[in-house]
Amino acid sequence: MINPLFFEVMEEDFIIPIDGAIEEFLHHLDSHDRTILSARFGDGKSFFLSHFMEDEDVAEHYTFLTIFPVNYQVAENTDVFELVKRDILLQMFMKGIIQIDDELKNLDALALYVQNEPLSFLNGFVPLLSTFEIPEDYAKIAVAAKVCKSIYGKIKERVNEYKKQNKNRIVESFFDEIERNPIVGTDAISRLIYEGIENYKKRNAGKEVVLVIEDLDRIDPAHLFRILNIFSAHIDFCYRLGCKPNKTLSGNKFGLDKVVFVMDYRNAQYIYSHFYGEGTNFDGYIEKFCSSNYFSFSLEEQRDNYFFRQIEKETGLNSNLLNYFLMPSDFKNISVRKVVHAIEHTENSVLSIFTGLNFAGKAVPLHTGMLKLISILRKLAIPDAEIINRLKRVIEKRDISNTGLFMYLAPYLNLAAYKNARGGMCFTKSVNMVNTFYVDAILDDGRASCRFVTSLNYDDDVDIRLLDLLRNVLQMVAK
Repeated sequence: MINPLFFEVMEEDFIIPIDGAIEEFLHHLDSHDRTILSARFGDGKSFFLSHFMEDEDVAEHYTFLTIFPVNYQVAENTDVFELVKRDILLQMFMKGIIQIDDELKNLDALALYVQNEPLSFLNGFVPLLSTFEIPEDYAKIAVAAKVCKSIYGKIKERVNEYKKQNKNRIVESFFDEIERNPIVGTDAISRLIYEGIENYKKRNAGKEVVLVIEDLDRIDPAHLFRILNIFSAHIDFCYRLGCKPNKTLSGNKFGLDKVVFVMDYRNAQYIYSHFYGEGTNFDGYIEKFCSSNYFSFSLEEQRDNYFFRQIEKETGLNSNLLNYFLMPSDFKNISVRKVVHAIEHTENSVLSIFTGLNFAGKAVPLHTGMLKLISILRKLAIPDAEIINRLKRVIEKRDISNTGLFMYLAPYLNLAAYKNARGGMCFTKSVNMVNTFYVDAILDDGRASCRFVTSLNYDDDVDIRLLDLLRNVLQMVAK
């Protein structure tokens, strides 16, 4: 089942639907062994990936391992592959892909590796639990740490047993393992990952394992291209042997079914040109990492449209009117969290509840839509001067009566001028003409019943007075 995207910072009813994007990427992943998920920073790719992995249809066919090389910034370039392997191994433990009791029975090579290189494995692996930003809650991290302790204890027992055996046979067995395929860098840890994935797929028929490598264009260029080169080694191996690539010889590293590189394709292209020089062929270089083409993703359009609908719902203003006030640039480079906070609970920003008289002379609360909109615009960091300019531009338009602006704004202009929601006021002028609105009564929903009159009287101070009144209306909204 395709699910909509829920942002953690939102209320349950604040949902951006991304079912179409999930379905499209699922079809793309089905037909690509390696691909790039391309999205600009801030376009929502991490939220998308999180909920893509949780989708029922996706989870039925795929198990995901996610690593974040952005945490490798302090590492030497030669150490990056070791960190990649440890992160994959950590994910496999946490996802239950490696079952400790089964997997450790025949891991002579791993036992010897840990015996000879304890600092390379244990001291390097366990601290990752506290320093590596993984998408799991703290409870899971604690569990993972406990699992690692258990693994080390089991390995230690095996090492003590091996010491009683013929050491030369163990050493020969170990080197047989690491020399099985030296071109693609197989060692004890790589072998453990490969066998763990292989056994997991035997236990879970029809399930495929996908490695997701996040935020690649945010890491050191040397690390970026090191990682890409690591995962292309199998492909290069076939070409050097002069044989046609196939899944047996050139499948993904570690026996992974799919690999997803997450980065902004165009940004990576810029990094490549800067790192290797202008005129280098990035498209040719990157072809080996994509089975055919990359997947471009952005929530920007859906997100902005949805924000618009939420503002319409929060303020009660009609969409025709909002089109005059809201612009795509208002949401540009602003986090989802900030937009959500701008839209929510705007009623708290209205400083007091104002009333007017309806046709029956009964006091009726005024519609607060315009005041709520002013509050939202302020929270989106739009200056008061710009808010007033937008109000003034709408007022000056010839189709002013069609926008419905004065149904929401006129009572507050009257309050600012007369402390009474009903009454009339000049609002624009032209050559020897002046335009005036009159609020005859307040409708039951708090909007104004307005009429408009154009007269031959000329008023030099109309524009100045209007600006003053608009400033007073803004003071009715808390900053």
